Amino acid sequence: MCCAVWMPDAIGNVYQAKHWQDVWNSPTAQSVRESILDGSYRWCNKLSCPVIQNADLTPFVQVTEPRFQKAIAQHETVLDFAPATVNLSYDKSCNLACPSCRTKVIMTNDAERRPIDEMTDRVVLPLLADCELVTITGSGDPFASRTFRRLLQRLGEMDYPKLQYHLLTNGQLLTPEVWEQFP
Repeated sequence: MCCAVWMPDAIGNVYQAKHWQDVWNSPTAQSVRESILDGSYRWCNKLSCPVIQNADLTPFVQVTEPRFQKAIAQHETVLDFAPATVNLSYDKSCNLACPSCRTKVIMTNDAERRPIDEMTDRVVLPLLADCELVTITGSGDPFASRTFRRLLQRLGEMDYPKLQYHLLTNGQLLTPEVWEQFP
């Protein structure tokens, strides 16, 4: 959802979901969309949201994306398309312990990684097939994370032709040899 960090409730749990659509179109996600369509924004924290605070909400008449125009016009709360942008921040593994983020180095072990990798295969990879931009990661470093390195190794141009990447990294582990591992 647009600003999950400020929402009082999660729209779903990707670890329990069979498909990304189970979260994307969950009852909570539908209720959030309904609150946008009716103009109440009842799910939003109006004091924390910079878009609401700055009066920067885009009026419906200025929405130019055809699929969103259709959803608005037909008052749809169940969407038959994937989000265009996804931020993957579900593995906190990082090679550094920067004081702004954490007090120690965090690395997932095999037992912690197993459900993360299963969810990545089941939910994330199918979701990314229809996305345009993926950010990896806001929670750690994509090159320190075995999960995110494994994901990057699987995201080839043939299966994900329109996907662009935004990698948030401290750069310490990004070498030409590491970069060559990814299609």
